[in-house]
Amino acid sequence: MSTLSLADWKSSTATLVLRHILAGALSLVVFFACMLVAGFGAERSLWFTLVTSVPWGVTFWLRYELGRRVLCASRRQLRLMLALRVLPVTVPLFVLTTEHLPDPALAAPVLAGGALLVVAVSLKALAQEEETRLQQGFLTTMTSGDAARVAAVCEVRLARVGDDPVKRGWLELNLARALHNTLLGSYQRKNLERAATILTRLSERDPDPVRRCIAADLLVDVANTFESTEGDFSAMERAVERLAAAARPLSHLPGVVLSVRLQRMELAYARLAWESARFVEGAPAPAPELVDDVLKACALALEVAPPSRRADLILRRAFMETMLYVNGLTAEAPDLDTVLEAVDRTPRHLALDRVAILPALAMLIDMGAPRLDQVTDVEQRIRSALATRLDGWMPALLETALAQVLLAAARLDPGSLDARLPAALRHFERAHDHAVTSSPERATNTAMAWGAAAAEHGLAQEAVKAYRKALESARRLALSALTRGQQEKIVREAQGAAAEAAHWLITERRYREAVVTLETSRALLLTDTVEREQIVGKLRALGHHRLADEHLELTGELRRLELLAAGPGESWILDPAARARRELITKARARWEALVEEIRTLPGFERFRAAPRYQDVQDASLITPLVYLFSGERGGYALTVVDGGRRPGLVRLPELTGEEVQDRVGAYRRGLAATDSLSQAEWREVLSGTLDWISVTITDPLLRALGPLDSVMLIPAGPLAALPLHATMLDRVTVAYTPNARVLSDAAARLPSAGSAHLMVADPGGDAGNRLHAVDDEITMVRRRFPGTRVLRVPRPQQVIAELPRHSIYHFACHGVVDHRDPLESSLLVSGRRITVKDILGERLPGARMAVLSACESGVPGASLLDEMVGLPSAMLQAGVPGIIGTLWQVDDFATLLMVMRFYELWDGGRRPPAQALRQAQRWMRDSTLTEFLRYVEGAVPWPYRLNRKARRDADHVRPYAHPDYWAAFTCTGI
Repeated sequence: MSTLSLADWKSSTATLVLRHILAGALSLVVFFACMLVAGFGAERSLWFTLVTSVPWGVTFWLRYELGRRVLCASRRQLRLMLALRVLPVTVPLFVLTTEHLPDPALAAPVLAGGALLVVAVSLKALAQEEETRLQQGFLTTMTSGDAARVAAVCEVRLARVGDDPVKRGWLELNLARALHNTLLGSYQRKNLERAATILTRLSERDPDPVRRCIAADLLVDVANTFESTEGDFSAMERAVERLAAAARPLSHLPGVVLSVRLQRMELAYARLAWESARFVEGAPAPAPELVDDVLKACALALEVAPPSRRADLILRRAFMETMLYVNGLTAEAPDLDTVLEAVDRTPRHLALDRVAILPALAMLIDMGAPRLDQVTDVEQRIRSALATRLDGWMPALLETALAQVLLAAARLDPGSLDARLPAALRHFERAHDHAVTSSPERATNTAMAWGAAAAEHGLAQEAVKAYRKALESARRLALSALTRGQQEKIVREAQGAAAEAAHWLITERRYREAVVTLETSRALLLTDTVEREQIVGKLRALGHHRLADEHLELTGELRRLELLAAGPGESWILDPAARARRELITKARARWEALVEEIRTLPGFERFRAAPRYQDVQDASLITPLVYLFSGERGGYALTVVDGGRRPGLVRLPELTGEEVQDRVGAYRRGLAATDSLSQAEWREVLSGTLDWISVTITDPLLRALGPLDSVMLIPAGPLAALPLHATMLDRVTVAYTPNARVLSDAAARLPSAGSAHLMVADPGGDAGNRLHAVDDEITMVRRRFPGTRVLRVPRPQQVIAELPRHSIYHFACHGVVDHRDPLESSLLVSGRRITVKDILGERLPGARMAVLSACESGVPGASLLDEMVGLPSAMLQAGVPGIIGTLWQVDDFATLLMVMRFYELWDGGRRPPAQALRQAQRWMRDSTLTEFLRYVEGAVPWPYRLNRKARRDADHVRPYAHPDYWAAFTCTGI
């Protein structure tokens, strides 16, 4: 809400009210005196004055109560206030004329003239009051319903007001504020965008410095809303800079200084919250200076705050200190009694602020060690708040807070658990239901908290219900989000829900449902895109060519537009070009949804874009056996589906706990990130330790239960997707990875019947210290194996992208870069530039067969969205490549060359599946002696290392590439 008010320059609302009361009293005194002079007598004059005071009082109430809540009075209100103004004057005027005029015939004209005079004066007074409301109404608190009515009235008034810059300026300010306040009911991006457009224009071009400053202040609020819903504070940063610039001409006014400092405080907090969110996703921890910035900003605001604002600011500071502790950014918890005292000191007219801190207090109670009386006090405050008229997302927050407080009370008073636990779960459910309708982006988090509470107390059915709600909310929101960045933010919030739901389904022996739950949660965004692509062929096969053409055009347009805004969040609040792009996406998405509904009416297409069924998993398992692998707080499981089995197999992995997985994966990833600083021995120790743990914890019990199989397709969930699981199964089964069963089925359906046009992209890199010295030998090898290969040496990225659709097999010999913070920016480097995941996602390669990414870390998925497997292999899958060979870490140049040579030899133009050829090549790398390697490369490529006499003598026994560091990095994704 805006922190800037006209009262800072003119006078407070209380002063205005007092002035009107005194003016009304003076008017009544004058009225009484006039009655006496007219000869009515003291008794009748007093009676008329008292009668007059009633409608005047009602008029005053209408002006300051109804007018306070509804900014611009309706015609009905205006007529009522006009009648109440005219009535007290007309009645005594009528009595006067009938009793004292010498000629009764003059009574009618005098009465009419007096009435008209009173009407004219009243209309002028009402116009002045409306102008006052136009200038001050936007400062009042509005519910979303009030705001919608105010916005509608402002729209009508703007259409009639003409070119008066003063009236238009205040009306537009009110309209923008009302549009922003409608978001209290539900998040409507179009209202936020329109408010931002109006305020941007006013803050830049309005001739009145006061209105410019107020518009800039309101623009910060709009940008803050954008930050809290879409996770990008850069727009808020720019808005605060604009406010500071607009405030400079008015810096002599204390209210302006306070406003700027308050908004800087909000910005500091938003920046810290953003850094905290990135920390959860794997980025470095927020700098301590950011916490200090928030606290310093609070102190600076308090320095210039007038006494009337200090209680409000102390409450804000208490809220921020509470949230800093809740988010783990400060070690010392605020004193709960002190915070409650700050709440009590806050003026009653700031009721929304008094309510807004209650969810933070509930989190503080949940994390701390409160007394039972404190918990009961907060519980009563929350219940009182829920009993008042609240709209928007506040009921959802308060219901969640009440559930948390009830659980905390049950921990302090175990005897009340049986009564409080069911009540807490019902409040969680109500919170979720509120959020679905009023604030869908909060529904997933609410359901996750609900599920965690049920799981903590071993309530299987309740936990399954809650976690499924979380997955449903995330899926629904992600598939309707406008940009890839928004989709990823939504999906990230539901990570872990599928594994928890599957665990509790397994305890209920509902194995098929557990498989479907895991299938639903894996690679949601990739699967949606793949389904968009595969439907075209089905439509053409059944003669629906118009729909196929329209679908092809729309999917291509959507893909291009979505990737233009694919980052964590565009600052379209202050960027007209970004807003225009989003408008195009919105229109294209609406056409796409209409087309989906039309396609669903066709026979056989009823389940287009529907949630998966177990039948989909059974069909994929006929291609190759599937293994869903996941961990949880209470241990891990593998669910296996073989040859279309009606009942999945279950393998319990009790040592695969969530905590153990996090520790092991964390150590492995830290080792990967530090390969430049670690010695080879240190990195190999990390890798060997990881593989030993995988063997004991996962591989041995899993393969014992599976029995003899030629191949399996692993679908690891969560952090397990980052591990080289295949390396521990090398001697027992062929392993490949797939995002989920439906993507595997699609890849199998897209296998080309023929085609062997090879494209090789080669770039050794220009840095001598980081140059790939074996690239020339790799080119020679590929050309010898596949004559006619098109080789692009150090090409431009655009040239590579243009060549991809003309070939079916791609070989990249270059550097690769993985971006864990933004996986869409992971890339292959050519001619010093990047071919990113985003670039590949924008392509369609229907005739492709395989991509060999002989580049460092080309198979690593993004750390923040492991279940989505965002990375180069998934991008290739989405573009239409059925099989991808990638790497998980940097591998020795010559070892890579040997691996690729042997792989192509064993693959033999497609006579073996890529996963089988890769497994055999890896075993060959591990087991071959130096003599065998020398014999293999003789006449093809020179051996790059000098061999001394001892090495030649031991050549029959030494296995130079036996360590997994040389071969375990290579993975096969797809088929």
